[in-house]
Amino acid sequence: MRLLAIAAAMALAVAAPGAAMAEPKEDLDTVQKKVDSLSETVSKVTEDYDEARVHLADAKRKVASLKKKATTKQAEVERLRRNVSLLAASAYMGGASDLAALATAKTPQDFVDKAASLEQLSTQDHRQIAKFGQANRILTAQRTAADSALRDQQKIAKRIKDKRSTVVATLAKQKTLLERLEAAGRNDDSASRGDRSDVDLPPASGRAGAAIAFAEQQLGKPYQWGAEGPGSYDCSGLTMASWRRGGVSLPHSSRSQFSSGPQVSKSQLAPGDLVFFGNPIHHVGLYVGSGQMIAAPSSGKVVSYASINNSYYSSNYAGAVRPG
Repeated sequence: MRLLAIAAAMALAVAAPGAAMAEPKEDLDTVQKKVDSLSETVSKVTEDYDEARVHLADAKRKVASLKKKATTKQAEVERLRRNVSLLAASAYMGGASDLAALATAKTPQDFVDKAASLEQLSTQDHRQIAKFGQANRILTAQRTAADSALRDQQKIAKRIKDKRSTVVATLAKQKTLLERLEAAGRNDDSASRGDRSDVDLPPASGRAGAAIAFAEQQLGKPYQWGAEGPGSYDCSGLTMASWRRGGVSLPHSSRSQFSSGPQVSKSQLAPGDLVFFGNPIHHVGLYVGSGQMIAAPSSGKVVSYASINNSYYSSNYAGAVRPG
């Protein structure tokens, strides 16, 4: 018995290190759930970034507009400068150095400050300068606020982009593990998103018809985050490009597109409507009729037809909008 006990103890001692180093094995279902969850997270973070880019573009346009206004105000200062240049020259010759100092003002506010107390200027000149001074102060405050907003939006966009990169890297590792477990990717209801060969779609005309015809031409092109064609698309990039062909301008963000037109009930859907999914919204497709849409689904997939009534889309349906 003693020899058996010693032998058993030695066997455990030999086996223990191997057991300690062995990695826990995950089954196919567990890994599949992780991939699905990470894919969902990627979609949400991607939409966050698309929305941030829209706000960033707005901030850039506002700063550019205010800089243009500032240039105009500077031109007004130069006109005022010219208006008093003769007075300044005469004052200098006569020893009135205060008025002559206007010619040396380096900034709009410097000019206003120097001119405000000069008795040699006419009432009209003072009125013009005071009006300009107020407008210039407002404009300066607006530019400061706009520059601050732009910096904030740049930080937000970078933070979201970095977060997405981290999630995408984790997703790639899980997909590699999934492949090692002999799975080719997500295998839920969305795997049957195929084509329309067995579905009769209603005809579409006008602007909606043009949008749908364009989307049909993109079938088979790969999904790519942030892309809006012509070689690849993400979900809102596809709907934006499609409706651009129909003569309607849409933002590159599914959440922003949800606010781009009147909402319609699911029972009143018509070809060309935009259909949205997720809470918060992070996916959009172009409805083509008979319960079908054309969409750019997710990374690793292509632009394709999909049923809005399959289990995934039906449970995540968020509403619809009619562009135009």
